[in-house]
Amino acid sequence: MEGFDVANFITGASATPVGILVEGKGSNIQIVNNKIHNVKHTSTCKEPCSVGAHGLAVFGTHASGITDLLVQGNEVYQNVLQASEALVINGNVDRFEVLSNNVHDNNNIGFDFIGYEGECGGCGDNDRVRNGIVRGNTANNNSSKSNPWYAKVGSAGGFYVDGGRNIIFDRNISTGNDIGFEFASEHKGKATEDILMMNNVVFNKREAGLSLGGYSSSAGASRRIQVHNNSFYKNQGWGTELLFQYKVTDSRFSNNIFFGENSAGEAYDISGSGNGNNVWGKNIWWGTSTEASSLPGVKVVADPKFVAPVTGNLRLQAGSPAINAGAVTAAVTTWTSPLWTRYFPSGVIAVNGVADIDGQARSEGAIDLGADEFGAAAIPAGAPR
Repeated sequence: MEGFDVANFITGASATPVGILVEGKGSNIQIVNNKIHNVKHTSTCKEPCSVGAHGLAVFGTHASGITDLLVQGNEVYQNVLQASEALVINGNVDRFEVLSNNVHDNNNIGFDFIGYEGECGGCGDNDRVRNGIVRGNTANNNSSKSNPWYAKVGSAGGFYVDGGRNIIFDRNISTGNDIGFEFASEHKGKATEDILMMNNVVFNKREAGLSLGGYSSSAGASRRIQVHNNSFYKNQGWGTELLFQYKVTDSRFSNNIFFGENSAGEAYDISGSGNGNNVWGKNIWWGTSTEASSLPGVKVVADPKFVAPVTGNLRLQAGSPAINAGAVTAAVTTWTSPLWTRYFPSGVIAVNGVADIDGQARSEGAIDLGADEFGAAAIPAGAPR
């Protein structure tokens, strides 16, 4: 499906309006260069009533699943979603690419990748999205603060994984949403697992930059989340730059820059329990003061010298303490899927990425901290991109 303008699908009834819907089973499906807007559910009821709308939705509801899905170059905007999401992939979906989409100005979650909601009954562990790459997208101004279903509380993520597995988030921009990125699970005994977040820019969130783990002790968990070479700027509300909730385990964090709205130490917060076996490398932390006693890992408390952070330019100035200060984290070699064979023929997935947020070579000499690699070197010929 390519080049459609889908708009003005509005209802206040019990039905769920969807601009573009794929449901059931299939393979090699492409949704490319469409505009989806003004899809609205006009109900003003509050949770736990069940009302919603989607701009673009893919549901794998059959045991055969949906495979080899491409969602590229779409704009999804100004939709009234209530309990639902703007761009969602849910259920039995294996091998997907979400590339260069712009999801903005919706009243709930921007991008959502979901598992364990029963979309594929009898599918067991395959009732979850898996093996996907999310690259070069923008999530902007997606917020539930005007959403009656949430009682106008801000909790909408720009990018959200709820139960998905083996997903790469690379070179995306998240700004103006309630939460920049969230890797969690809403289902007891289930988890979001094996996520790589690298070379993303997260700034001017209403409530939190990156939130991890279940929202309560009775919800699910986050396991094996790797967060490397991302840049965060002023994302504090009820959360902060980096927020641990419940049951975040076996995860790794390095080469990031966290520039908060308060003290450097307040850029990191633990609000839940059950977290453990997490590995911290070197990260830069900065804010209104240098108090940083509670920060984990090798902490560099210093101004990263972003070029123009207020306007979202989180590139590095000459003389930044982030330049040549990082270390490359061990690659992932255990993910098995035809998608990863296609993107990484050697079988080696570089968890710091091969390109920075601007598409330039990820390292010139020693690797820098943050999403921007200072300089202008091109990616070497023949390298995976």
